[in-house]
Amino acid sequence: MPRSRLGAPLRSPEVAVGSQPNGLAIDEITGTVYVLSLGTGTMSLLGGKPPPPHASASRG
Repeated sequence: MPRSRLGAPLRSPEVAVGSQPNGLAIDEITGTVYVLSLGTGTMSLLGGKPPPPHASASRG
């Protein structure tokens, strides 16, 4: 099992995001992880699945 620089086991592979990542959000419904990066002014989306379909109703 791969280990971090401090010797702790890593649970998932490293992924590249923009420079100076400074924000993180997780959508628990879709499993998507959002990483905000100050240095590049970007947002990276990691993983996830499509959201469940929404119910709809028709008039008539």
